[in-house]
Amino acid sequence: MSKARYILDRAISALFPIVSVAVAVIDFMAFNQILRTIIVATVPVDPLSKVASKYRAVSIERWGMILFGMVWLAGVVGLLYYYGRSETKRVLLVRFLKVTAIELALIAIAYLLPQILFAW
Repeated sequence: MSKARYILDRAISALFPIVSVAVAVIDFMAFNQILRTIIVATVPVDPLSKVASKYRAVSIERWGMILFGMVWLAGVVGLLYYYGRSETKRVLLVRFLKVTAIELALIAIAYLLPQILFAW
């Protein structure tokens, strides 16, 4: 194996996790959009008690983001372990494509959910 080939293999092995974590950050923001959409659709607003409804919606959003943040962090650590166990570049590429497809599906859900819920 030539030195250039070795450097390319190491660069690819480092680039895939970086790209996956960057898309996971976008997923974190997409989850915030999903959570806000669900809150708007499900949390009732009482016209006589606007303050209580507002605080209920804000607290649900904040707690949801805190819980998802913990799950997200554990997922990123697991993702790096998952990539680290790849024996070959082919396995690494297949794993990268699977993870990226799941991440992009979450982004698509975040974009389409408000369109579906509030289309009419």
